[in-house]
Amino acid sequence: MSNIDRNIKELLDWYIEKQDPVPLQLHTSRVFASDGRPDWTPAFKEYLFWRPDAIEYRQDKVVCTHDNQKDPNKCDVCGIRNDAGEILASSGSYRRASVRYKHPMRRALVKLAGSERGVLFAGVLMLCSRDGASLGIRRMQEELVLSEEKAKQLLLMALVRVARYYRNEPQYGALALAQTREMRHNYRRPSRLATPDRS
Repeated sequence: MSNIDRNIKELLDWYIEKQDPVPLQLHTSRVFASDGRPDWTPAFKEYLFWRPDAIEYRQDKVVCTHDNQKDPNKCDVCGIRNDAGEILASSGSYRRASVRYKHPMRRALVKLAGSERGVLFAGVLMLCSRDGASLGIRRMQEELVLSEEKAKQLLLMALVRVARYYRNEPQYGALALAQTREMRHNYRRPSRLATPDRS
């Protein structure tokens, strides 16, 4: 197996594994839309109509390891506090908030389609994920009149590009990560750049 074939197999397996789950139930029983047809389930409506960059907030319960704590029985992270803010005891777990994209692969494909040659790449990915790499490459050769090597390169470029756009969670800058407004820096910007000859 050549290097390009190995890369295609690994990336195509990753691409298929990372697909967003499609809701299996499409209709709600005994609930009808205004035109008399069965109404779609809320999960299916969300999958169809929500923005690709929609996010969800989750609270996960995490076991505390008491790292960098002087007294594990009075942990700063998982400690139970009284009204005055003093730590009474460690609970052993804490809630960690996380922000994730609801449909990360859909978001990556929308970004891919908006990029240069992105519609072609999205079509190549759809063809090869549906038919498999070898059959998809043969179909690309026939439809786009390409050699096998060029078709493989096109598929590899599409897979690399979608992997570049794929993110599970948003990346926030320093201002968005500040928990309170007071924690943000508020220094005045200089009116002109300071250089060695002027201050």
